[in-house]
Amino acid sequence: MKGASEILRRKIRNQRFYRLGFNHLHLLISGCYSRGEIQEDDTRFEMLLRILQRNYYEEVRLSDAISRTMKFETRLPSSSYDRTNGMSVNNNDVIWARNLLANRVFMCPVVFFEPYCMNHREVHARAQGAEYRGLREFNGTCQKKSAKSMLMASPPAL
Repeated sequence: MKGASEILRRKIRNQRFYRLGFNHLHLLISGCYSRGEIQEDDTRFEMLLRILQRNYYEEVRLSDAISRTMKFETRLPSSSYDRTNGMSVNNNDVIWARNLLANRVFMCPVVFFEPYCMNHREVHARAQGAEYRGLREFNGTCQKKSAKSMLMASPPAL
């Protein structure tokens, strides 16, 4: 009986671990400050510094070029936010402005890449797999690189 309960526990843990839904792609740049966040002295100060440095324009330019390449290479659908904690940028459904601590503390253009859901079955299988060349099938979809390679490589646009 102990074996059956262990199997049940593993099954429940796997169901919690693997995210329901789908893989998606989005890039994050600095922006979308809420009223509550602007009332915080340190957040307001960091926001003003970023505005004065004019990093936003460089982030938009970079993320626009990167997003086209990433969308083509990954074939992932775009993700979205509910507009309370993220805003779409530049009429590009892949680029979102968010107020993240890491966006504020780096005093240079920052673009966060979020091309895969780590708890998605396909991504988990690809990440656990060995490096390979050419095509390999995961969940019925042929992938040309392992997830490790995709996460370590810079998009060709750069």
